[in-house]
Amino acid sequence: MSALSRLIVCRALLSITDESLAVPVNAARHSTAAQFPGICARVRYALDEAGHNDAPCHTALEWMYADWPHHSGSRAGFPVPSTKRGVSAQDCYYQMMGKEKLWDKNTRYGQLRWDLLKHMRRAAQAYVDDMAELAGSSNKEGDSIDE
Repeated sequence: MSALSRLIVCRALLSITDESLAVPVNAARHSTAAQFPGICARVRYALDEAGHNDAPCHTALEWMYADWPHHSGSRAGFPVPSTKRGVSAQDCYYQMMGKEKLWDKNTRYGQLRWDLLKHMRRAAQAYVDDMAELAGSSNKEGDSIDE
């Protein structure tokens, strides 16, 4: 994955506000995000809105949640662990989504999801900052050569 693609996905993640997570997405216009209101789908929605329909969303997000301390171990893209005994991370996601409890801070699952989002935002912001610093030092070096 290119640095630019990763940067685009990081900026999309950072554009998602806490308030927007409580607002349903227009299903007729954005069926993926409406059906799957998790972090990845919300980033996909933000990318689509910004005209980056071809950005590799899931690949770019995996590095942000791979080192999250509570990671479920799921290789299917469901990093939030199940909070129900005997239920997989994927099944728990769909059960909580069906009850509209995916982002409910009053549930252990919702608390874990918010913690994951916070973790991913920190990683995304650090990457954006690193790229800005790199671009800045690259411009400074170029300026001194041109003088």
